[in-house]
Amino acid sequence: MPLTIFVHRASECLTDHLSHGDGLICFSLLNELAQRGNRIFAYTNRNGVHERPENMTILARRHIVPANSLGPWENAWRANRWLRRLQRQHQIDLVWRMHPYEGGCPAKPYTGKRPLVVGPLFYGWPQESSDASRVYGPRLGLGIGNLVAPLARRGWNRTLKAASLVLCATDSLAEQIRPLTRGRVITLPVIVDPPADLASLREPGRFPHLLFVANLVANKRPLVFCEMIQILRQKGTWQRARSWVTGRNAPSLSSGAKTRTSATPCDSSGESPMPTCIATWRRLMAWFRQAMVSRTAGTSPKP
Repeated sequence: MPLTIFVHRASECLTDHLSHGDGLICFSLLNELAQRGNRIFAYTNRNGVHERPENMTILARRHIVPANSLGPWENAWRANRWLRRLQRQHQIDLVWRMHPYEGGCPAKPYTGKRPLVVGPLFYGWPQESSDASRVYGPRLGLGIGNLVAPLARRGWNRTLKAASLVLCATDSLAEQIRPLTRGRVITLPVIVDPPADLASLREPGRFPHLLFVANLVANKRPLVFCEMIQILRQKGTWQRARSWVTGRNAPSLSSGAKTRTSATPCDSSGESPMPTCIATWRRLMAWFRQAMVSRTAGTSPKP
């Protein structure tokens, strides 16, 4: 029986093509549920969805409070208010809190006595390597983030305790979360189902296939991936590699990739038009999904 699902926060940027990791993950999961006939209402800061299923409604609002550190509270209030309005016309079956979490979820979501689902949760980047302070710095030059952080952690702990189900990306993270909630904790892979029209798989090849997809920011270490390829080449495991990068930092990253992988071919497209980004992302995701199926079937994906 189809469900009506209210997503209290579906990432800061819910998208099907932009370089926003958790936004892509959130949409992948919600899109699969919508394809099964479930009704989705999703709240987010920014709507970056190019092709939206008819049974998915997205409400996007940016916070207007002067202090960035108070933005998560404002978004929680807006999401709660929207849910109360929807309850007058729809029978909501469950409330789902996706991303952001921890400090980004400073208050337990209103659920209208419906089950609360949280996740999927992932390991965060080390605090010392995060670009958050640079990107989300104080608007007026004086930050209050340190003052409100304890309140945000308290709200996040209340959310975990109230959850009926918590989704984690890995088994080890699930073990860490279990003592923090009264609900069930399970491991959920990012990709729900492979496409039905996968191309035929070829026989196993000699060399591994590696894929690195990430926003080009320093703390995500894109050049470390290039160094890893160089090590594989030196060990004789890797014979050829090609990188495709896009974004404002693409030219500099391409130069670094060539240097660190012994002149590995690297295509740089700068800031690509949206149709190009969408087409490339879909090819990568189709290949990755195929690779997941191939690993189970004991074959290699067709590149």
